[in-house]
Amino acid sequence: MSDELASPDMSMALDAPQNAPLVSEWLLGTSAVLAYHLGKTDVARMIADVSSAEVRLWNTEYNEEGYRIVLVVEPGLYPTYTDPELDSIAEVIRDVLWGSGKSVDSLSPGRRSLASARTGAGR
Repeated sequence: MSDELASPDMSMALDAPQNAPLVSEWLLGTSAVLAYHLGKTDVARMIADVSSAEVRLWNTEYNEEGYRIVLVVEPGLYPTYTDPELDSIAEVIRDVLWGSGKSVDSLSPGRRSLASARTGAGR
């Protein structure tokens, strides 16, 4: 078994059956490591506290794949994931997805979820 984190096939939709089992761990693991290396230790810790990320295709306007990312956290931690914290997490996830040919489009206000990620869009 390799010590490397398995990556999804970015040529396919992130929620494709072949990718679905890998996407949550890959996205959260890569984002937490990037946040830590950027000196954002509080953000890295919050990402590490997320149980899983649900990534679903939700919009295909303009021939782009739009995804909705929902962070699943323990009920006791839920109140700590406020909009400013989600914005900080989204910034790191945006960087991870952009490096993979994808980008975060917008935030969902009032929800404990990250917004849509789009392929093909510029940063």
